Amino acid sequence: MFAEVKGMQQLYKHKLLQVIFVSFLSNPDTLIVQLSLHCIIGFKLPYVTPHVHQLKGILSKHQMREILTKFNLSRENGDVDIQHRTELFPIVIRILFGRLSARGSGGKSSKDSPAVRRAAILSFLSGLDASKGELDYFVYMMVRSFIPKDVNMHLSDMGHGNISHFRTMIAQVQEYTSVEQVASVPSQRQEGFLNLLSEVVKKLGFDVSEFVPTFVKLILGILENSESFRKDFSSALMEIEDNDVKINDSHEHELENGASRSGKIRSMCFLRLSDFMSQFSETTDFSAFGPALWLVTGPALKNLPNSTVNAINAPSLLILLEKMSSHPRLIPLLAQDESSVSAVFQCISESSKLNVIDCTLSFVDNLLTEGGMYDPNEDVSAIDGDRVGIGLVRNQIDLLITQFTRRLKSTDESSKSSQLASRELSILCRVTEFLVSDESIDESKTDTLATLCGLLLPFLSFGRRINEHTQLDVLRILISLLPQIGEEAAFSHLQSFSRLLGPNKSGPGIKSLEVRQQIVNCIGAIAENKGNLSPGLKGVVREMQDLNASNPKRIEWDFERVLPVLNGLGGACSGERSWFSYSKLVDTSQHGLKILMPLMYCCLQLLHDADGVLSRGAFKALNTLIVVASEQQESDISWQRLVETSMMACIRIGLKTHSLAVRRSFILLLSTVAKSFASANSPNLCSDLFTLVRDDEPELDFFLNITHVQIHRRARALGRLRKFLSGFEEMEACTISTQSLTNILLPLALHPVYECDKNGEEAYAMEAIATVSAITKLLPWGKYQSALWTALMQVSRHELQERFIVSMICGIIDSFHFNVFIPETRNPNRYECPDEEAHDDGTRKDFIWNQLNKKLIPTIESLLMKDTVERDGSKNKSLRSPIVLALTKLFLKLPAHVFQLKFPRLLTVICQALKNKDSDQRDIARTTLARVATVVDIKYLADFVRELAVSLNDGYKLHVRIAALHSVLFSISKSYKRPVGAKVSNLPFDLCVPAMMDILQQDIFGTASEMKEVETSKKRLVKEAGGMKSLGSLEIIGRMILFQPSVMALSPSNHSSVHALVTPFLSRLHDPEVPSSVIGKVKESMNRIIIGITQNSSAISEEVLPFAYATVSPFIFVEAKTPDNDEDIDDSDDEDMKNLEVSKSNSSQRKVGIKEHSKAVRKVFNWAPSQLKNAKDGASAYEIKIKDKLELRKVQDGANAPKLTGSHRYDSLKSKGKDLNSPATSCAVSLGLGLLHSHLKKYRSSCDERMSDPFVRILFQCVKYSKDNTAVLLSLKCLHVLLRLDLPSVPKYRAELAKCILKILSSMSCNTQNEMVQSGFKTLTLLLGANRSRAIEYLENTDTLKLSNGREKEQNEREKNAILNKGQMSVLVSILQSALTDAEHHNATFGVIKTITARQFISPEYYDLMETIMKMTVQSQKPTMRQQAAKIFMQYLIEYPMGKQRLEKHLKQLVLNIKYEYEDGRISALDLVKAVITKLPLPLLEEYTQLLFLPLVLQLVNDESKKCRERVGECITILLSRLSSQVLQSLYEYAERWSDKKSGIQLARTAVQLFGLFVDARVDFVKKGGRVETLVGHLSKTLDAEIANTDHTSVLIAKEWEMVYFSLQTLEKIGNLLKPHLWKDLTMWSSIIKCLSHPHPWVQLISSRIINSHFSSCELSQFEKISDNSASILLNIPGSLFEITRNLCFEINSEEEHQSDGITTMAIKNLSWIIKIMDKHPSLCFKIKASELADDGSDDDDDGKTNSPVTWLITRLSNIAKKRGVKRREAVFKCFAAFATVCEASIIRNHLELMIGPLHRVIVETEAREETTTFMTNHRTSTNSTQTAADLPNEVLLLLEDKCGTDVFINTLAAVKSKSREKRDNRKQKIAQEAVLDPENAAKRRIIKQQKEKNRKKRRVHERKVGRGVFTKKPRHHS
Repeated sequence: MFAEVKGMQQLYKHKLLQVIFVSFLSNPDTLIVQLSLHCIIGFKLPYVTPHVHQLKGILSKHQMREILTKFNLSRENGDVDIQHRTELFPIVIRILFGRLSARGSGGKSSKDSPAVRRAAILSFLSGLDASKGELDYFVYMMVRSFIPKDVNMHLSDMGHGNISHFRTMIAQVQEYTSVEQVASVPSQRQEGFLNLLSEVVKKLGFDVSEFVPTFVKLILGILENSESFRKDFSSALMEIEDNDVKINDSHEHELENGASRSGKIRSMCFLRLSDFMSQFSETTDFSAFGPALWLVTGPALKNLPNSTVNAINAPSLLILLEKMSSHPRLIPLLAQDESSVSAVFQCISESSKLNVIDCTLSFVDNLLTEGGMYDPNEDVSAIDGDRVGIGLVRNQIDLLITQFTRRLKSTDESSKSSQLASRELSILCRVTEFLVSDESIDESKTDTLATLCGLLLPFLSFGRRINEHTQLDVLRILISLLPQIGEEAAFSHLQSFSRLLGPNKSGPGIKSLEVRQQIVNCIGAIAENKGNLSPGLKGVVREMQDLNASNPKRIEWDFERVLPVLNGLGGACSGERSWFSYSKLVDTSQHGLKILMPLMYCCLQLLHDADGVLSRGAFKALNTLIVVASEQQESDISWQRLVETSMMACIRIGLKTHSLAVRRSFILLLSTVAKSFASANSPNLCSDLFTLVRDDEPELDFFLNITHVQIHRRARALGRLRKFLSGFEEMEACTISTQSLTNILLPLALHPVYECDKNGEEAYAMEAIATVSAITKLLPWGKYQSALWTALMQVSRHELQERFIVSMICGIIDSFHFNVFIPETRNPNRYECPDEEAHDDGTRKDFIWNQLNKKLIPTIESLLMKDTVERDGSKNKSLRSPIVLALTKLFLKLPAHVFQLKFPRLLTVICQALKNKDSDQRDIARTTLARVATVVDIKYLADFVRELAVSLNDGYKLHVRIAALHSVLFSISKSYKRPVGAKVSNLPFDLCVPAMMDILQQDIFGTASEMKEVETSKKRLVKEAGGMKSLGSLEIIGRMILFQPSVMALSPSNHSSVHALVTPFLSRLHDPEVPSSVIGKVKESMNRIIIGITQNSSAISEEVLPFAYATVSPFIFVEAKTPDNDEDIDDSDDEDMKNLEVSKSNSSQRKVGIKEHSKAVRKVFNWAPSQLKNAKDGASAYEIKIKDKLELRKVQDGANAPKLTGSHRYDSLKSKGKDLNSPATSCAVSLGLGLLHSHLKKYRSSCDERMSDPFVRILFQCVKYSKDNTAVLLSLKCLHVLLRLDLPSVPKYRAELAKCILKILSSMSCNTQNEMVQSGFKTLTLLLGANRSRAIEYLENTDTLKLSNGREKEQNEREKNAILNKGQMSVLVSILQSALTDAEHHNATFGVIKTITARQFISPEYYDLMETIMKMTVQSQKPTMRQQAAKIFMQYLIEYPMGKQRLEKHLKQLVLNIKYEYEDGRISALDLVKAVITKLPLPLLEEYTQLLFLPLVLQLVNDESKKCRERVGECITILLSRLSSQVLQSLYEYAERWSDKKSGIQLARTAVQLFGLFVDARVDFVKKGGRVETLVGHLSKTLDAEIANTDHTSVLIAKEWEMVYFSLQTLEKIGNLLKPHLWKDLTMWSSIIKCLSHPHPWVQLISSRIINSHFSSCELSQFEKISDNSASILLNIPGSLFEITRNLCFEINSEEEHQSDGITTMAIKNLSWIIKIMDKHPSLCFKIKASELADDGSDDDDDGKTNSPVTWLITRLSNIAKKRGVKRREAVFKCFAAFATVCEASIIRNHLELMIGPLHRVIVETEAREETTTFMTNHRTSTNSTQTAADLPNEVLLLLEDKCGTDVFINTLAAVKSKSREKRDNRKQKIAQEAVLDPENAAKRRIIKQQKEKNRKKRRVHERKVGRGVFTKKPRHHS
């Protein structure tokens, strides 16, 4: 209504209305405010009208933030006039205050939410000028609810624009506020006021500082009212409980809500007070509010400790107290009531959570630092005693320590979060300092300190992840506590401090030297307690200080202080710093040897040091401790206890470390313990492992080999351990305890499984897996189960080693050796204990089964399948084959009914994996199925076949099924053994044959076959569809069945496996319209069956031969009687056949009549050939035959045109015949003949002639009448075997058979590569041969050249024309000539030729044939053909009659052949010449010597092939060895004339070579006539001249080295045979010594061999008498020893590409001998005096010369090793190793630093390179080679250490490393100086370095490309 009035000033009491309208502006309802504002606008006030738009916008929820943001409140340039600000802002504040209390219209993310509005409004208000009182009205609006009701506000008179009036109202609130006044304000308004107050303090800050007392007064009033209400509420509850008054639910709910709201208000009051104290502590003095505050908070303080119990967040009162302690001006407020401090200290309890403890610790920290004014690390003694905060802490220090002690005692690890552990300990340490600084410490405080010390010490353990700074704090306070707690209490912590100095489980312990030094100081503090242990402990502390000393220059150990301690501990017991010396200072009967524990643990820690110096010294010290303990154990048992309780625990843990070098030290320590305490008979001391120690044979010592650098030695050690453990059949018989097996041997065997990741380490890992299996086989069930379960859990954690871990799991399962008891249950499918709730405590018999059934077997089954991700991201399932196999073996070890229950599921899993679309996964599943089939019994084969038939029955699965069946059969066939004497009906495999044949026939003839043959189908068949697995399966079945077809003859109802195998195929031929494709498949199937039966062990002759005869004979004899086949055969063929006698192994025999065809045929099949189109009589048959031939010879076009030409053009004729030549009949004949051939071929040496003879006629008939190539070929092959026997039927058919074969050869002469032709040749070889045994040798290529005797010649003459006449022989020779020209297979051809040559058939064609043979000896591409041809030609040349002219012609041709163009041909020709020289009679050989010798010599000189030159040398050597002395003298004279250089350099070189051949061939000849002396002199002069004229720049190009080489070669031969002749010529030896430095490696090698040969003949004792010049050339040639040494070093120092293993090996051998002579007789190295000893290389960088030859040699080698080059360095290192082996220890010690320097350099370079590679590739690289560049240096270092001793070695190694670091530091410093002094050179250096880095990256990229198979560069396209 008023909003519609337009003249507001004219209304009655309009000023009062205006005040009322303004009051309505703070209403939360926006509609009321809008109407009130409209009314105010109606007054048209001058300070409102300009801002109407802004005031309306404030009421709009969409425009408020924008209006407030754009509202400029500046007094100078703002939107509001200065005169209007006083009147306008109360209106604006009213509106905004109403908006603050209004509810939001949206969610939290809405723009009109209360939080968003509050932030915008307070930000707007912060722009008001508080100094002008513009915020007073807002404060008035906040506190107006608390203005007493009796105060008159005079708003009607004063209005809303009087600032002073509202300030007065606010003062009234501060002055008259009381509990009653606050209680009159609703609790909701109190909450709103407190919430708004929080935002005001945050946003407005110091703008409201003048109102802080008012606000604090209000807060205290609200707090007092809240406490009053809580008190009344508690009283009401107590009254109700005491009087048992019943109240209704609503009243009870009201009381509970009021109490809850009261508690909330109280918390808000505490938080607001903390906000004010935190914000205004500098400007406001809060001490005046202290009494009221502590009065109000008294009850809350009492309840504060209880409120923090299990509280997640800190109570608000605790936060308030923490804020009060955060400022120096507030801490005195705490002093007004010290109960607040004690209340906070009591909050430190074991149940306090993270936030509570954090707040409490901040409170204590603030008190100690006076709110952060002072440094927390300041000295306690320098602290001023007037500090209030510290005074409060001192007053309550006992309580604080007590609370900390309780908390530390707590077992609740959650309260000891790593986030607060460091802070707690830091504060506790500072508090404890105050306690310790107290001069008066009574007994109670001493106990407290002792307890505290015991509680602080565990925080230093490795499990507590506190930082180094906190550790130092704890150690610092412990140092101060230990002297105060008493002697016994202090010494009780000695072992704990000692362990802190040792390793952390399997890794290194504390590495910080500062922390370690503080721990040593703690031990020193313990020693300060005066007691019996103090003197000895103080000495130990001094040693510990040296052991943990740090280098003042670098952050590393101080070797100058550490090494003397280690050397003293590792020295003799009598030493001042030995273990035994410290034990003398204490009474070991009371405290044992505890004082030695710090030293022991420190040495154990040093074993983990990467620096080899400290680890070696520590190892020797610990080794000495073990030896000392073993020596002292008899007199003092405490020594044994020290090793048994302390050291062995660390050794067992150290065996599990991953570092090979560290693990090696612990293993060797274990070896020492086992040896030293072998008689102790204690399992803790591993005395049972003494059997693995072999001091007599280090190669067999397990501990030495398992730590060897070479992996194959480690694998060998595991292998020997496995064999040793495998010798114990039972666990009780094992001599090694379970403790040693579990804690020692098993961890050692497990390391390779998890660490091997290179291809070359696979054998090592597999040997480790086998060892684990052998160990677990000897473990009891608990240990076995633990090992298996641990392995099962590691599969998912080590993906890279998964295959090794899976193999290990399988090995552990295979070693299952427990008897399993399974209780009987009602349900046969469950095997669990009836008492389901019973505990498996190991006492029940079924405990093992329960663990298996409930835990292990399900876990193993879960690992059967593995989830894999393919390259395309698709997920797949992979079968873990080893797990399946292992689980199968486990099931087999369980009772049979368990196996029958569990095994089908395994088969199902495998068959499901066979359905996988991924062929690789199917391969795995198929292999798994096959392996499982070999493990289980053969009686379960039916389960395999049934599961395959059911699971894989359609689509591509058919191919998978047949492949799986084939794999199963193939796998079973390898291990299947047929029971002896078993019947077919009792054999599980034979019973499965019908089911398998069903699957095979479906694959051969069924759907699977159609899928392969359909032309329109896609060719992307599954991989299993390739090939014919079914045929292979048929072969395997034929090999495995019991072959007894005779059982069918006894009774047709009997089961015969062979009939079940053959019948399904033969039955398919019954169909008269059977397709040709089916016939082909049947033939192929029958062939594979034949192969299988042939390999069948049960297929004996008594079963096979009758079976074959009964199969073939019916068709052969029927065919022989047809009119078409009656030519060329006499009537004798129609005679009755004799009975075929079958012999058994016993004496009884039975005869089977061949005429009884029905009975015989029944053995194979009830044969019923087709009668369709058969002729009724002979005439009609002849007409049909002629008609068929004419039909076939008709011209056919198109698809019917014949596709065969040549020899095969009549094959189609042969396949269209009837009876014998019909396709169906040919299958049966081929079956019989094939089976016969295979059987005869297998048992050719043991064929029964009586049973074999009837087959001769059958085979002859088949060859003569059959038109089927297969039948004829099989017949010929059978004849190959039968003709080798002495059968009575052979002579009868011999001639006719030869003619038939010649006829076949004539018809196929154009295709000599045909197998038929080759078979014909083989048969003719046997038929034509006069000597059957020699003919067999011809065929088998085992003949040797034998001269024919007279009897053989007569026999040849008598039988020359018995088989083939001269014309037929000529035809045969022509066919052979053609066969040699065309055919590739010549074995059969050569056999016939050898036979003809042996018969000495003479014809011109034969001589032409020999010419071809001679050409083949050189020109043939096949080596075997060349050898055969050479053998034939040798036979011809030796045996065949020929004239002198022809013989000379052949010999000349042989000599010409050695100059053939190609190397292989020349080698064959030389081999033939060698054979001729060997076999030719001596008169002929001497007659043609000149013809052979000179060409061979020329070839020796001119041939470029090394192999040919070697062959020529052999020929010449054999020739010289056979000649007489006269002829030999003439040849030697040739060589002498050629040796003169006037004849030419080439002839001279040839002569030198010939001299060597003369020495090889005829030593006796060379010895005579002074030829040796002359020859040696000539060679010496030649060497001297050649060396003098050698041009080192062109020696390799111009072949100037050859004369020197051959001269040395001849001298070496003379020296090996005639050594005394070489010692006389000193000039020659000087030349040989010079040849050591010859540029050519061959010259270097041979000269080194000569020198080594001389050295090996000398003994060191010969050099004792220097005057005896006959002892060695070293005595005759002064300084020669030095020259030899220098030249040998030159050989080792050759370039990398010129390094040779042979030269290096010889140089090392020589130097190893020389260094001993150098040491004993150094004068041998000098010509005149020692000063002439000089270095020969400018690359030596040694500082000065030395007169010691040994020093010079080792220095020279050390300098050589400085150069880069792997082979060069390896040569030097091998030389050092040889020195360490052969030299005395004194020599090595004197030169140890020179040797260690290059070794250390290579090790450091290798480590840096590996680190760089690892960083660049971000993974460990896996290479095929497991050897690295640092392996050899490490081995040499071990040799040097063993030789010179550990003390000397580690001191020298430390010195080398120190010098290396100094050089590196100096180099870096020089580079840094260069960057400042010479920037140009520094820039060039950086450019070169960058270029090298670029080249390295390019090289790496190229190597990766080559690794991926990319060998070409991508073309670059230029625009």
